[in-house]
Amino acid sequence: MSIRRDEVVELAHCRELYRQFSESIFDGKQPRDAGGLRKLYAGLMADLIAFVEAATSTDERPCVLMIKPNGEKDYLLSTLARRYFKRIPTFIRIVAMLSKRYSYSEHIEMFREACASLDVSDPATIRDDNWHPANFCHPSGMDGAATFNALCSFLRRNWAAMGYKAQFQRRKKETRERSKDYQRYIDAWFAKLIKLIVLRIDLSYQPEHWETITLDNLNADYERLDNNARHNKIFRGWRGHIAKIEYGLGKGLHMHMIFLFDTEYKQVIRHVYLAQQIGEYWKTVVTKGRGAYWNCNADTRKYQRWGKLGIGPIHAEEDREKIRNLKLFVVDYLCKMDQFLRPKGIRGVQLIRRGNWPPPEPKKLGRKRKGRPANPVAEHTADMQDLADAVDALGY
Repeated sequence: MSIRRDEVVELAHCRELYRQFSESIFDGKQPRDAGGLRKLYAGLMADLIAFVEAATSTDERPCVLMIKPNGEKDYLLSTLARRYFKRIPTFIRIVAMLSKRYSYSEHIEMFREACASLDVSDPATIRDDNWHPANFCHPSGMDGAATFNALCSFLRRNWAAMGYKAQFQRRKKETRERSKDYQRYIDAWFAKLIKLIVLRIDLSYQPEHWETITLDNLNADYERLDNNARHNKIFRGWRGHIAKIEYGLGKGLHMHMIFLFDTEYKQVIRHVYLAQQIGEYWKTVVTKGRGAYWNCNADTRKYQRWGKLGIGPIHAEEDREKIRNLKLFVVDYLCKMDQFLRPKGIRGVQLIRRGNWPPPEPKKLGRKRKGRPANPVAEHTADMQDLADAVDALGY
């Protein structure tokens, strides 16, 4: 049993995304200083998705009963069981901690269904200290191996039957199409302008307003920012943007923004200050003091060390790696979030949007200039024929 390369990339992206959201997706049942543990669990959520994907992709029996010469029972474990059997207590513990404010990947929802059906949703039922293929005892009398087999069997029977498979494939397809479309949007602007200033700013609200700010409030503030920008010199040269709405327990409703600025109107070395100006404008003017922001452009050195720098001044010809990073680590990241988790209560709401595509180049008027033919006589003959055709068309 092997995982395809594209699945490895997806799971790596998923693991990174859950780690970024670790303070938001867990219900806070642990002290605040347990942030490292939350990030560990968030990374393991990608492993849970990989387990469900692997379990539903094979018909091999995970644990096969064997009787030892002394009469004791033992189990021959498949690759699936060897890889994931010991992780089941952790998976159950993770799912029990998840915030009720999000809906999650179909794989996680499917695992929840399986645990509920087999009566193992309570982390106290299956623990690290009692989970063993032969020695564990389920309330129904099943040992650990039989419980694991039953779990995998439930996943296989119901992954397609309950509609999770079709829903996941549909969302995955939509996510890929959206990501490609938004990457084309970036390419279109770099085809139009050889150099752009790319800003990444998170626009949010002060903590005291997290519980009262609604999606309508956020959309209204976004529209106010867009309308005011037309008459404010801070935004001179603003050409395109991508905006992604999210909800986090540690941030409330907020918006990830990518701004594209024409360098003709801005000094490229001041991109950090430009992002700060926009953030302050959001904080004090647009939201009337309720706002907050995070200036990602102030952390470009950190992204440079990680090999993920895709913001700041970018030249279309000289900074191809930055453009690749912008599309892969910034745009693709925003587009794929809905594939793994989504705030509840906003079904049907457009969570990601963009500005206008670059305007097409104006068509040049007049007859297309032709190259000079080698034979001047032929050129004169052709011109006379054109004149004769024009006279005939006028009816003279």
